[in-house]
Amino acid sequence: MMKAVAYLVASLMTLAPVTSESPQRVEYCDLAKRPERFASKTVIVQARLTELKQGEWGLDSQCFQPTLITLPDDLQPKPDFQLEKSEGVRLMLQARRERNVLFRGDFVGRFDFAEQTAFGKSKVRTRLVLRDVQNAERITIPGK
Repeated sequence: MMKAVAYLVASLMTLAPVTSESPQRVEYCDLAKRPERFASKTVIVQARLTELKQGEWGLDSQCFQPTLITLPDDLQPKPDFQLEKSEGVRLMLQARRERNVLFRGDFVGRFDFAEQTAFGKSKVRTRLVLRDVQNAERITIPGK
């Protein structure tokens, strides 16, 4: 019983909200290789948007280890920040509804790491609770 309580407390601490912290720029592969170093921190990471299982969306790069992307309004309890109403966010939300589009940018948000559980239907161990997208790039790929 004590081990279960200790695990629950440790899990909740990993997901604790981050207050107005300046984002730390991180290489995507560093997030993928050492996620525990960045748990609960506000990060800015250059990545591409990728579709995951069952309609979920994530971030990826040449490391091929996706991170679930979650909007603040989709979480309970809500984080202490909201999704910015920036042009980058608007373009990302648009790209999620389109086919033959590559979207990449600098994604800003709180990085969460689940050591023994998983996030979403895609069952990934990392997620980014999105705050903003900067330097957005939307590329239309010619259809076949």
